Amino acid sequence: MATKQKSIKTTLALLLAASFLIDACPTADAQQGGGRGGMRGAGAAFNAKGGKAVEYGKIDDYHKLDRDGNIPETPQDPSKENKPVTVYEDDVAEIDDADPVREGQIKLVATIAVPHLKKSLTQVTAYPYPMKPPPAKQKIRLLPDKDKQLKNMILSSGYLSRSAGDTPYPPGGWRWQYAFNKAVKNSNLTIPHSIFEHYIWADRVMPFVKAQIKLYNAFERTRVTAYNAAQQDFLDNRTQFEDEATKAGVGPTSLKHVYLRSGKIGLHYANNLKPGKWWILATHRVPGLKYFWLLPIDIDKSERVILNESNAIYVEGGW
Repeated sequence: MATKQKSIKTTLALLLAASFLIDACPTADAQQGGGRGGMRGAGAAFNAKGGKAVEYGKIDDYHKLDRDGNIPETPQDPSKENKPVTVYEDDVAEIDDADPVREGQIKLVATIAVPHLKKSLTQVTAYPYPMKPPPAKQKIRLLPDKDKQLKNMILSSGYLSRSAGDTPYPPGGWRWQYAFNKAVKNSNLTIPHSIFEHYIWADRVMPFVKAQIKLYNAFERTRVTAYNAAQQDFLDNRTQFEDEATKAGVGPTSLKHVYLRSGKIGLHYANNLKPGKWWILATHRVPGLKYFWLLPIDIDKSERVILNESNAIYVEGGW
C-alpha cells in the first residue's frame, strides 16, 4: 500500500513539473519600455544577518507598488522601511581602505552586490564618455500572471523545485525563485509536505505570488527603459564627451579588485579618477547568469557605487 501511494505521488509530481516546463512566459518588447524612466538608485542587495539576497536591491519587508502600479519613490511606512539596508551603512568611511589617492584625483569604489558571487568573472571599467550597451541576446520575458500557469508553477516549486542557492538554472529562472520564496515568506504559510495538501495551499498563496510578480515585472520594464536610454545617450553624446576626454588627456580606467577590511559582502573594485563625468561599465559572469551595468556618475568626491540586480542594465541566462 505504501509503495502504491509513493508511486501516485511521484506520478503527480512529474506531471506538475512537465506542465510547468511546457508553459511559455509572456515577452516584453525591448523597444517599448514601460514603467518609470531610468533605473532605481543603487542599494544594497543583502541583508545584514544571513547574506540572503534582497531582490532588486529593495528592503526585505517591502513588496508593494503604489496605486498606479509603479515602484514608489519611498516605502509606504517610513517609520519601519525608509532606511538603507544595514550592510553598507558605513560606505563612505570604508573608501579609505583602498589604495591612496594621487594628487588631483578622486577615489571610486564599485561594489558588485548580487546574490550570485561563486565562480565569478568580473570586470569593471570607468569611461570618460558614454559606451554602447551590450547587445541584448535574449528577449526580456515577464513572469506569467495568469492563474492557471501560476498555480502549476507554485505547485511545482513547492513540491519539487526547492533549488539550492548555487543552482545555475533553477526552474522558472531566478526571478521566479525570488518571487516564490518571498511570497511564501509574506504569506506566513508553511509549505505542506503532502502533494494532496498543495492544491489548497497554492490557492491561498496565489495572491502573495501575484503581488511579487507585479513588482518584479515593473522592475523589468524599468530595466528596458534604462537600456533604451543608454543607447540614446551613446548616440547623442559619445562624440562630444570623447573629444573632451581626448583634450583633457583622460581615457578608460580599469578598476582593480580590492579587499576592504570590514569584510562587507560583495566584490569590491577601486581606482583613482579625475573629477568629472564618468560611465561605469561592468560585467559579472557566473554559471548560468551574466550581469551588465552601465551607470553614468558625476565624481566630485570619494564615491562608492553599488551595482546590484536593481540597477543592472541587462541580465541574461537563467534570469
